[in-house]
Amino acid sequence: MKAKARITLLVATAFATLLLPGAAIARTRPASRHPKPPREQLRPEVNEQFALIGTNGFEITLDVTDRRRLRLTALKWGNVIESASYSLRLRPRRSPDAIVARLGRLGRIDVRFIPRKIHREKPPRGCHGAKTVIEQGRFVGVIAFRGEHGFTEVNDDRAPGAITRTPALSCPATASPPDPKKLRRQLKALERAEAEVEDEGEEDEGLSVRLSATARGGRVTLGATKVVLKEKHAKPLSLTNILVTGRRHRGRIAEQGVAGYIFGKGSTFLVPNRDKPSSEGVLKPPAPFSGSAIFQRHRVKPPTWTGDLKIDLPGFGPVRLAGPGTSASMCDGLACQLRGLLSGQRLLRRAGRLMGRKLRL
Repeated sequence: MKAKARITLLVATAFATLLLPGAAIARTRPASRHPKPPREQLRPEVNEQFALIGTNGFEITLDVTDRRRLRLTALKWGNVIESASYSLRLRPRRSPDAIVARLGRLGRIDVRFIPRKIHREKPPRGCHGAKTVIEQGRFVGVIAFRGEHGFTEVNDDRAPGAITRTPALSCPATASPPDPKKLRRQLKALERAEAEVEDEGEEDEGLSVRLSATARGGRVTLGATKVVLKEKHAKPLSLTNILVTGRRHRGRIAEQGVAGYIFGKGSTFLVPNRDKPSSEGVLKPPAPFSGSAIFQRHRVKPPTWTGDLKIDLPGFGPVRLAGPGTSASMCDGLACQLRGLLSGQRLLRRAGRLMGRKLRL
């Protein structure tokens, strides 16, 4: 059971780690330990970036890849990590070092780059190719952005930035993605092992539950996990992670809002019935959340998800997360945690990339 408790902790840690800076998947990965690992060819890439400080504590970052793909991100650090991102494809430009983008009611970007200094970096370890060229300077022109519901805004005529030109590289091949069928078999085996432990009446050393909810017709999702680890002669360790994500399209613009409460207090996610952990859950996270919600499983009628839980989600404004128009489910056990982590892995990694971007200024 101690091994099970440690694995449960690792699952909770992995859930949160994907949201932290540095969780971004690098363009290249470390080489395999195999004496002659396979190699892959990475295409050349041009990346333009600049950053400004917006209102209400948000940092505004604009990132353009290969002069065609733009992402504008507003990120705020606090008790809850908040962010909103807007992605779109750009039309051909009049100048290779200019950025011109119309964001509709959100604003517009029309800037050109003025370089100040240039330096070169060797290829990453294990890769072969020419040096990466980094031009540092500033972008000047029009920078106007106002997030929906006024969660942040910026209006300036210049911003420090950089243009990074990465050449074609030959690097160690990245690991292939895990086989979904194999993962499902492993989950089933884990579920059988947990059932055998319960049948033997062996005392569990902790708690592991996951609560999932949807709102606004599935465009907004909530995922909450709670892990409690118990060791003899030691104080129980309680970890709570809560992630809310909203996704929608504004014409050509793909929008995503995220709020993540990482390694939070155990009191924000209560499980009253420890004998049947998935029968009831009470969620009451801190601001920008407000209110609370209760999940209850009944013997005859379907489960209920009630309360006045809301969140002021960047880009989406106030969103009701419980009550009419919402739904929720709850499960317990290590297999439940793993299933939730794997099913949301792609979304979490996208959030990690969004939050882990670092300017080379």
